[in-house]
Amino acid sequence: GVWVNNTFTWLESDEWVKDIKFTQDTLVGDSVFVNKKLTICADCLNLDLVLGNKIIFGTVNANKIDFEEGIIHMKIINQNNPSLLEKIISHRFTPNEFKQGLENFQGIKAVIEF
Repeated sequence: GVWVNNTFTWLESDEWVKDIKFTQDTLVGDSVFVNKKLTICADCLNLDLVLGNKIIFGTVNANKIDFEEGIIHMKIINQNNPSLLEKIISHRFTPNEFKQGLENFQGIKAVIEF
């Protein structure tokens, strides 16, 4: 699922236009998902990443079932260790702060909250 500007939508929703391509006999793919109802300045984010020679690395839940199981697991972790998940996210930035947030970052995990 995707959460942008206080709006949540599943990628399998009909709101998305999907263009999924794979290079035959490889693990290389190119997927573009467009939702006209959601807006983000991706060009701004991408430009800073490319010109600043920066990378965003993380894990992704592969589909709706994995995403939902991830939420269940995080709830269990939060019940058993109430402050643990908050400690993992060391910094939170707004889209307007992302440039500042990515420069010389020394934290554990930063998130850009839309």
